[in-house]
Amino acid sequence: MTDTRNISAGLIAALAAVLVIAGLILSGGPGQARQEYRDRIRVQNLTQLSENILCLAQDEGALPDAPSVTVNCPGPLTPRDPFTDAPYRYEITGDRNFRLCATFERPDIVARQHAFGVPDFDSEAGCLPMRLHDEVTLGRDMLDAPARTR
Repeated sequence: MTDTRNISAGLIAALAAVLVIAGLILSGGPGQARQEYRDRIRVQNLTQLSENILCLAQDEGALPDAPSVTVNCPGPLTPRDPFTDAPYRYEITGDRNFRLCATFERPDIVARQHAFGVPDFDSEAGCLPMRLHDEVTLGRDMLDAPARTR
């Protein structure tokens, strides 16, 4: 009788161990959770940068050369990835268009979870395309300028 109980207890313990390992494999484990956390921080930083750029464009009447803190467009700004120290990329792609880019560890998850509400979010390049709102009035020189990349 004790042998049967020992065998049963051993089988239950082995099954529990298999289930825990399967759970870690399916969920990605703590390593994936850390990657997703870092990517969430990157998304937050890009969101802050985009809000700053939109504010500067409204304030100055043109897309700025770079994000910056001003009296009318306060920070905080995080222009560099806090985990890799790589700079986030800001690219002007047209008169009223720009992109903000970062290197994501799990771009597939970022695209699925966030996607910034933008259908053409480029998850592999890590770029968020943005367009100035129609109510933002641009200066005449900006309207005539060719597309720039910064």
